[in-house]
Amino acid sequence: MFSLTITILTISLIFIFMPFTSDMETGKGSQGHADAIADNYLIYSNAVKEYIELHPNVTGKVLEADLELPQGYMNVGPWENRIMVDNNLVVWGPQSFDVMKRLFYKSKKNPKLGLSKNGIFYHPDFGHNFSITVPGFVPNDNILSITRVK
Repeated sequence: MFSLTITILTISLIFIFMPFTSDMETGKGSQGHADAIADNYLIYSNAVKEYIELHPNVTGKVLEADLELPQGYMNVGPWENRIMVDNNLVVWGPQSFDVMKRLFYKSKKNPKLGLSKNGIFYHPDFGHNFSITVPGFVPNDNILSITRVK
């Protein structure tokens, strides 16, 4: 009877902790998962900027097929880009606030990186920047960067 109780208790503990161990193994919900997505954004954003430096007359959207991305790169954002008529590059995509925090950390709190909040540029450290209007094509609550490129 005692061994049956121990067995049932052991099995119960396994089922209780199984969701936590599966998240740790896959990286879901962890800082590692957010880091990977943040790195993915930075790789994409830098590739777009490099393309524009080599092709200064490009306008509109730079196609992903035209970018020099590392072999095996997968756009997990999905990230989008557009070069505006005022020579600003906008790169954006939907992501969680955890990813946003990791992006700020990795970009050394770049003031040109933020969130779209009701058409206003929002930076978690500096708050709303009412002097930066988010282009209408960027959906609300998306991560975005706005950079002068030409």
